[in-house]
Amino acid sequence: MNKHDEFAKCLLPKNSSIQPTNDEEKKARRIIYNMEMQREFVRRTYIAVKNQFGDNYIHIRENMYGERIVVQMIFKTQGCRMRKAGSCWNCNYGASDIVELNRNQIIKEFREKIKQSKGNVLVLESFGSITDSKEFDNGLFKEIIKIAIEESEFSTILIETHMRHISEELVQYIDGINKEKNKNIGFEVGVEDMNPQNRKLINKIGVDNVKLFELYEMLQRYGMELDINLIYGFPFMNEKERIEATYNSVKEISRQMPESAIVLFLMSVKENTIMEEMFKNEIYNLPNPWGFIELINKILKDDEIGNIITFSWFGEKEDPYVKDNTCYTCEECRTKIIEAIRRINGTFDKEDRTNIIKELMQQTSNQECDCYDTFKSQLQKNDGQTVQMRYINFIKDVNKYSKIETHNQFKISFSDGNKGR
Repeated sequence: MNKHDEFAKCLLPKNSSIQPTNDEEKKARRIIYNMEMQREFVRRTYIAVKNQFGDNYIHIRENMYGERIVVQMIFKTQGCRMRKAGSCWNCNYGASDIVELNRNQIIKEFREKIKQSKGNVLVLESFGSITDSKEFDNGLFKEIIKIAIEESEFSTILIETHMRHISEELVQYIDGINKEKNKNIGFEVGVEDMNPQNRKLINKIGVDNVKLFELYEMLQRYGMELDINLIYGFPFMNEKERIEATYNSVKEISRQMPESAIVLFLMSVKENTIMEEMFKNEIYNLPNPWGFIELINKILKDDEIGNIITFSWFGEKEDPYVKDNTCYTCEECRTKIIEAIRRINGTFDKEDRTNIIKELMQQTSNQECDCYDTFKSQLQKNDGQTVQMRYINFIKDVNKYSKIETHNQFKISFSDGNKGR
């Protein structure tokens, strides 16, 4: 039994009531969604969150990048509604439907923490989408953002949420209360990859490129920023494919949404997620951080890319409520790469960023470890399969254990533009 088979077998619930359909892919996703393991993940994640937050409703995380001091305020909520559709496989935003939220206490705590916090960038976020009415009361959020604009010293305020939950009514409200203060307001959304077929590889839910472009245009009309999160390190990809996929996403954003900002994440494996099980069963390989550096270098060499780009979760911080695993080949590389990206985040000057990468690359020739050489050899590896072939084989392996016969008509179609990647 191969590793795919072992993982597929562990996905099945003991008493599956799944009925045959004519869509192999949907069957596999439904199997994954129904598995007992994931329901246990939700429970364990909630316990971890509760233990970390205690009686508090807000957790603060601060990061310094040169003169940029970013303060993240994470609100305890019921969790991402998208988990009810199966959850993104890399995401730990499952919480619990029994989280009790006290409106007055939340406002009181927020006022206290906003006065104590020092920085120039404030990020408001939750365990899913802070502007989703099913997760966080819309009226309460409007009070929160009003306090943030009128009573804080932050010059920039970002709202991290799902793109589906950014209404023009909310944007109009924020625009109205920001007339006097004139702060930089933006919305940060997780797209992860601009290719819809690649988003399937992590079961990314609810993202539509056309709707994303419409959201960008709407925010532009109100003078607000759209920050787009992308992830380097997708499953079913080798290192070369990961570089190309993320680079292509950045290019697409630069063409379609030139005034948007981009946040690039290095994929980490968070506990209590499907990705963690894939990692444990050797179906998923962590990305090589030198590939992340190669990607940054490739972007910097492209003069057509003018978007502001920052970098996050590259090993520089720890998740406050759930453990995660970011790949670093050795401690020497870890120190050098984290420091280099921190410095890059501290400046938006392209020449400065290019020089930082050059300095880092020059150090590779003097390293005692063979980490960079290993990365270069990874770029040459080719198993003769495309990303979609590996993904389809995984889906077939999952279906193999669903005890549902696979017929010839059960096929997964991919657009012509995605072939050969």
